[in-house]
Parts: sequence; C-alpha cells; structure tokens
Amino acid sequence: MMIEHRRKYFNNFSPTDITKLALWLDASDASTITLSGDKIIAWADKSINKNNVTQTTDSYRPVYVIGEKNGKNVIRFTRTSTHSLFKSSPTGIGTGALPFTVVTVSKYGTYTNQAGAVIAYGLTTGNRQCYMPLHLNMQTYPTNSVYLSNHNNDRYSNNSFTVNNWYIMHVGWSGDAVSAIDPEIFINKTLQNPTSGTGSSIPDISASALNIGMQNQGTNHFNSDIAEIIFYSKILNVSERQRLESYLAGKWGI
Repeated sequence: MMIEHRRKYFNNFSPTDITKLALWLDASDASTITLSGDKIIAWADKSINKNNVTQTTDSYRPVYVIGEKNGKNVIRFTRTSTHSLFKSSPTGIGTGALPFTVVTVSKYGTYTNQAGAVIAYGLTTGNRQCYMPLHLNMQTYPTNSVYLSNHNNDRYSNNSFTVNNWYIMHVGWSGDAVSAIDPEIFINKTLQNPTSGTGSSIPDISASALNIGMQNQGTNHFNSDIAEIIFYSKILNVSERQRLESYLAGKWGI
C-alpha cells in the first residue's frame, strides 16, 4: 500500500501544483544542469522566477553524480573544496518578513564541531540572513542535529540524525516579525519539537544573495549530497504538505 501511495503522488503531482512556488531545484532533471566535465556550472530553477544558481570558479563547483539515489542524479558538495552555487538578488525570496516554506532532500553529512548549510539567503555580510536546514555537529548543540536560523531567531532539533542517511526536511515559518513563533519542522514527514536558541522575532530580511551549499558569509559549507530544494513564499496547508512530501518520498525512495 505504501508503494502504491507513493507512486500515485509521484505520477500525478508536481510542485508547481501548489501556489507561490518561488524556487525549485531538481538534480534528477538533467535538462536543468549545465556541466563542465562532471562539475556544475549552473543549476536552473524550474519555477517561473528562474532563480538559476551558478558557480564561475571551477574549483568551487560541486559534482554531478549519476544514479546515486533511487536511480536518480544528485549534486555532491565537498566542504574542503568549498563547493557552492550562487544567485544574486533572487526573485520572490526574502522580500521581507513574509511566510515561507523550504523543503529539501539531502544526505546528512559528516561534521566535526562544524556545520553545513543546505540553503541560505539574505545579506552577504553581518547576521541578516536565513539559513536552513543547517546540518551540524557542534559542542553547543545536540550531536548530529539540524539547526535553523532566521537572523536572530534560532531553532534546533533535538534529533540525532544518522550520517549518510537521506532526509526530507520541511521548514515552515510564519513570517511574524513581532512575536516569537516556532517554525513547523517535519523530518521525513514526522513533526518535530524544535528547541529555541536565541532571539525573539523574525526580522525583515531582503535577499541580496541566495546560496546553495554554504551560508551567505562564505562559511559553513555543506559536506554531502543534495537532491532537491523547493521554496514557497507561504506556509503550506496540511494537504499541500502531505502531497509534496509523499511526492518526494516516492521519487527519491525515502
């Protein structure tokens, strides 16, 4: 029954079926990938915003890996090579203290008192940026947890994730700029209970940069594989969330 349920959503659903899609990066779609050898020059956004992310420096380009997850292609980021992809002034992302949902499919990497950002947007200097999920293994947080930050409003999971396992990570933030409202966090379709870090409000962040595989300040480089990233400029309702997560679970075999 579970296989049939997943197949139903994989065959009949697309992330474009949900309104306010701002970014859709899909590594399995080779038509969205521009390569130099096996290195990524550009990863095209499948939303109408065309927030294509690129890398002009050859040594910083992540690697396209064929058939790695459930027979589908993924993009491999290596921390020591400072791999990353970048888009200046993305459309429809970070244009104020607005609600958003980010859903990522990635493999949990290896970190030693370090962290690695899947996606980040905001300013390239200072702390006015949002990054999530941030895979981390740091002394001040639970080992192998996931950390989310929207400027000075931080949350981290109490989960211990397994290195080299794949996860669908769903973060929905209300965009309330006044009161401290915890985000919705789902890991592999299971609701989490995030623990507060610091800060009390979600600020108005204008995105001067969008980064995949690192924070906007050029730190916390990702150290594993990314399969898909989907960003909506709203909170998904229950039906939308379940349809999207079932689609991703069936597609990637999670």
